Amino acid sequence: MNQPDNNYARLELGRAYFAAQEDDRAKIEFERVLASNPPQEVSENVRPYLDTISAREGRRRAIWRGSFEVMTGYDSNINASTDDDLSSLIGLPPGTLDTATPQEDSFASLVGVLAYTKPLTTSSDISISGNMNHRENTSGDLPQSAAGLSLAYSRRSETGSFRVAIQGNHFRLEESA
Repeated sequence: MNQPDNNYARLELGRAYFAAQEDDRAKIEFERVLASNPPQEVSENVRPYLDTISAREGRRRAIWRGSFEVMTGYDSNINASTDDDLSSLIGLPPGTLDTATPQEDSFASLVGVLAYTKPLTTSSDISISGNMNHRENTSGDLPQSAAGLSLAYSRRSETGSFRVAIQGNHFRLEESA
């Protein structure tokens, strides 16, 4: 305060703020040093600090993420059936329950995901995400639709991380007419 033009003091103050992760204050001090047109060596020392501060700021910004996928493939058991007789599993005489024969078919699938993450502090955030999935097989049998929604809180520390989430899903298996 007594020597506002003392760039050495400003530089050391900026480093102290940087070490304490008080990035806003550190950035102000480093930018004041650069604005005074210091020697090139000083500028070269300040730039890595400002770059690191910018990277830290990027981690604290709210982020939208999304994806859309179109897939196709072949499934040797599209109806997720089993050849086993399930009758004995629930104590009925063998052959009482008819089990479906596995069906082979090709399929196409559309998947969409959208997520939003909002940092609360440098070590915690909240996020919400939603997804939708629709799958059809070539024969038109067993179209499947699924949708989900998730709300989560995350906290990170030097020793680990913690995440708690509430999630809901809806699955629909349509039968062909």
